[in-house]
Amino acid sequence: KPIVKKIYAESKFPSSNKKCSMCVHEDSFYYLSEELWYFNSNDYKWRKIFPIPFNGREGQSMTPTPHGLVFFGGFQNDVFYNDLWIFYKNDWIYVTCDVSPRAFHAAEWDERGYLIITGGKNSEKTLNDFYLIDLNTQETKKLEISNFMALSSHS
Repeated sequence: KPIVKKIYAESKFPSSNKKCSMCVHEDSFYYLSEELWYFNSNDYKWRKIFPIPFNGREGQSMTPTPHGLVFFGGFQNDVFYNDLWIFYKNDWIYVTCDVSPRAFHAAEWDERGYLIITGGKNSEKTLNDFYLIDLNTQETKKLEISNFMALSSHS
């Protein structure tokens, strides 16, 4: 029988009226909306990370990797973005990539060292493309997959 223990956080959960991204990286739970917050499982407190190098946006991905947390894309005020940032040990690193602007895409890390970005939408359509980004070399590869379904707001 599993053991369930209630833990009470000593600080308030960050609130937002916008869609958010959440993930677990190392010993913390991260929450991104207009601001970036993390919940440390060692002391059970929420903390705000600031400054962040981009404006809060909807549809931005947040992916845990050995390089740190990777943030890509999103949109705000009808503008779609394709910037890629890594948050590692309290530093922000900008990574160049050749992926079209988008929001509500899927992003995942694989053990070969690639960030995978697929689908999402831009101001014109739902996307069906597939990219591999090597975070070490900053090389972007677009894969051509026939009959790949256009997807948005998926994981």
